[in-house]
Amino acid sequence: MTCATCPSFHEGNMHCGIAECGGPGIGRDFPSYTGPIPRESFSDRCLVCGSGKISCLITGLPTRFALCTTHKSVYNHVGGGGGGADGIKIPVTTIALP
Repeated sequence: MTCATCPSFHEGNMHCGIAECGGPGIGRDFPSYTGPIPRESFSDRCLVCGSGKISCLITGLPTRFALCTTHKSVYNHVGGGGGGADGIKIPVTTIALP
């Protein structure tokens, strides 16, 4: 949802190309995002699909992100000491909501 709403992603024909940008999977919180969603609203809808039926939050970065039940498994690796494509240790945690 984040990349899909950012102008840089569309200007690059569905490829952002901003090397310093990226999401929680590589330990970042989309620092170059310039889309219409306010940063504080990233915790209101699923990061992947935009669903409002969230089941957990990704924390540990300046920005919190939400995930629905379907997409929680996409981020099961976070906080486990894994690394992104460039070996960055992922500093985030997935917290289930009640």
